[in-house]
Amino acid sequence: MALLGELGPVLALALTVGVSASVTVGAHLLYRREGGSFESALRVVLLAAGVTSLLAAVVWTIAGGGPSRGVSVTPLVAVFVAFLGLTLLPLAGGRALLRRGSDADSATALRFATYGWPLAMLAVFGVYVAYWLFTRDIYHPGNGQICVVWRCTGITVASAVTVSVGAVVAVFGTGLAGLRLYASATEK
Repeated sequence: MALLGELGPVLALALTVGVSASVTVGAHLLYRREGGSFESALRVVLLAAGVTSLLAAVVWTIAGGGPSRGVSVTPLVAVFVAFLGLTLLPLAGGRALLRRGSDADSATALRFATYGWPLAMLAVFGVYVAYWLFTRDIYHPGNGQICVVWRCTGITVASAVTVSVGAVVAVFGTGLAGLRLYASATEK
C-alpha cells in the first residue's frame, strides 16, 4: 500500500490526463477517418477505454494488488465510478455549458467539450498534486477524519474537499475550456 501512496501522482496523471487525452485523440482520429458523427466515434473510443480500465482492475486484483487474492468487487466499482465521474459527467456538463454559452449545436458542443476535456483534467491533476504535496507530511491516520455521530469514516476532510473541488473543476472546466476553444475556432 505504501507503493500506491508513492505512485499516487503517477496513477492520478494516468487516470485524468492520460485517459482524457488518449480518448480525445482517438475519437478525433476516428471521426476524421470514418467521416461519421463525432458522437459515435467518441462512444466507440469511450467503450474501449472503459473495458480496458475494468480489465486492468480485474488483473490488478487477481495479481494481489487488491485487499485479498481473487477478484474483489471494490476495485471494480471504484474504477466504474471513477470512469463515470471523470468521463461522462465532465463531457455531459461541458456539452451543456457549451450549448448555453454559445450558438453551437449539440454535436459541435460535444466535440469542443471533448477537446477541452484534457485541459480540465490537467487542472484536476493539479488539484490532486496540491493535495498530495500539502497533506503527505501532515496526515496521520485518525486525525482530521470525517465522523458522523459515533463512527469515523476513514475519509479525511482534506481528501473530501479535494474530491469535491476536483469534481467541480472537471465538470465546469471542461465546458469553460471547450467554450474558449470554440470561440477561437469561430473567430477566424
